[in-house]
Amino acid sequence: MLLNMKTERLIEHTSRQTFKWILHNLKYFDIDRKGNISSDKKLKAFVELAYMLNMFYPYTSNQKDVEKISEFIHQCILRHDFLGEIMHDLDGLAGLAVLEEFELNYGSSQYHFELEKIVGHHVDSIVEKPPFREMDIKYSLEKANVTSTLPSYSVLLESTILGKEASFAYISPMETYSITHTLFYLTDMGRRTPPVEFDKQSSMKKLFSLIQFYVQKRDMDILAELIICINFLKCELNEFQTKYIAECINLISSMQKKDGRVPPVIYHPAKDREREFINCYHTTLVTLGVTQSFER
Repeated sequence: MLLNMKTERLIEHTSRQTFKWILHNLKYFDIDRKGNISSDKKLKAFVELAYMLNMFYPYTSNQKDVEKISEFIHQCILRHDFLGEIMHDLDGLAGLAVLEEFELNYGSSQYHFELEKIVGHHVDSIVEKPPFREMDIKYSLEKANVTSTLPSYSVLLESTILGKEASFAYISPMETYSITHTLFYLTDMGRRTPPVEFDKQSSMKKLFSLIQFYVQKRDMDILAELIICINFLKCELNEFQTKYIAECINLISSMQKKDGRVPPVIYHPAKDREREFINCYHTTLVTLGVTQSFER
């Protein structure tokens, strides 16, 4: 996607500010930190941080920031009993695979034997999940070098919102979330052509209709994910589409606070830093993702 210099500089600035906020708030991602954040919320935040670093590995910019965040994640993995948590809640199987992928990216393995054992009992295909979540498990295991017992991507795709070719005019935020994540997995986060029969141009048109809707909703979380999908599909954009994406980047950047955080669509500012962290961390991570997707 050919963007003008002004938009490219805005993307770089937004990225730097986002990294700044993450580094400043790393302690709140610490799963062993004492405080008012519940254990499940701490686990979710930590796995999502690792997920985001996996998503754009290897990084071509902000290397020093990535190294600091990566070392923090690695030390948390060494210190915390994630395996014990997952064995008591097998719904978190994909999360354990995300952490294994992270460790593999940075030169080691922590959970391969255990993941192989879990999958050997077909737990990946027994746990009931929505279709796109099944694809999530299959993809996460694939990235962790573990062969899933789930069906092929082609079979899984047929049951998803994207695969059913449902009208994009009347879908919920969760269904939109299903579409974006299905595309994340099919493209290996922009690293491959989808391994299924797939009409990219048709999907692009539908994505743009959703982008226009979520611009009106001022939902930066879903808007950013949709733009990431546009970049991952690597389709040629016309002049109007390119200009519109530039306007979307300007909107996302305008929503970013001076300290780098990006509030969600339903936002009630909290004076307590922990609560404000919980309010904003996900949308801020996705904002980081959309800036990095222009480098993929």
